[in-house]
Amino acid sequence: MAHHSKSKKRFVFNIKDAVKTNTFDIDLYTKDSCITEKTCLYISQLIDKYSIPSSSRSVKLNTDIARSMYMVCELNEARIPGYNKLVDYISSVLSVDSRLLEPLDGIKFSRGDYHGRHVDFVEEQVASGAASIKKYGQRMASFIIYLNDNFKGGETCFPTIGKKIEPLTGRMVIWGNLDKNYRPNYFAMREEAFVKTGVKYILLGHVREQRVARSVLKH
Repeated sequence: MAHHSKSKKRFVFNIKDAVKTNTFDIDLYTKDSCITEKTCLYISQLIDKYSIPSSSRSVKLNTDIARSMYMVCELNEARIPGYNKLVDYISSVLSVDSRLLEPLDGIKFSRGDYHGRHVDFVEEQVASGAASIKKYGQRMASFIIYLNDNFKGGETCFPTIGKKIEPLTGRMVIWGNLDKNYRPNYFAMREEAFVKTGVKYILLGHVREQRVARSVLKH
């Protein structure tokens, strides 16, 4: 694995009613009924409206090749009236300053779509990643909120530790991207399994060490 610099902070998990997954390798929690079904449906409809195909990317980690196929859109106040209130609410659930959150991504997985094995921390070996870390710090934690569950497949998997999270409308999954030594943690490698039938919608977010403007571009 590539060498990464040590971060200054780790995410502190202080989430009311969250359930900790039994693993020593990463901090991994779930919290059900994070947002209402009505809000989930509303956001899903907007993802349908604004999403575009992701740039298909392959990442080689040892012998593993990660390939991805899905639709994505960066959400903001112009696309979702009330977006800033949503971010403030999610931040309160996470017990963090809302200014530490990157802009949320809305992601749509149709039948056969998936997100291959990858890491969510910023890879500083890439020039844009190093610049991003210098300005905003590392991604201390990442989270997903499932916007629906009327599909088959599409589980969130952490293959390195053998854990799989079942989608449930309104459920939040949150995990730490840094190990106990404040360095990027490859045990937090993630993949979104193939959607076998139906369409899967999620929100994806990341918590940085330093404040991020809500209109900032992704690294």
